[in-house]
Amino acid sequence: MLVCVVPSDDMIRHQDYVSIKLIMRDLKRSFSYTVPGDVKVLFYQPPEVSKLSPKSGDINGGTDVYLEGFFLDMSYGAIYCRFDGI
Repeated sequence: MLVCVVPSDDMIRHQDYVSIKLIMRDLKRSFSYTVPGDVKVLFYQPPEVSKLSPKSGDINGGTDVYLEGFFLDMSYGAIYCRFDGI
């Protein structure tokens, strides 16, 4: 799998659809491929958590944790919680 980092919204001038150019280089050659400008990029504000409750739970797990904050908009897709990478 290849992971590409999208530039900021300001850098691509608020376009909804962009082209992506892939460039691969080694010591002997270079190869590039441009994905046509039909790739949709969705920009969003990163979520900010202002309140988390409860602050503790059962050692066996299963406690519901509630988050409050800003930019927790589910219309962009699912938001997942991970606890220490689990």
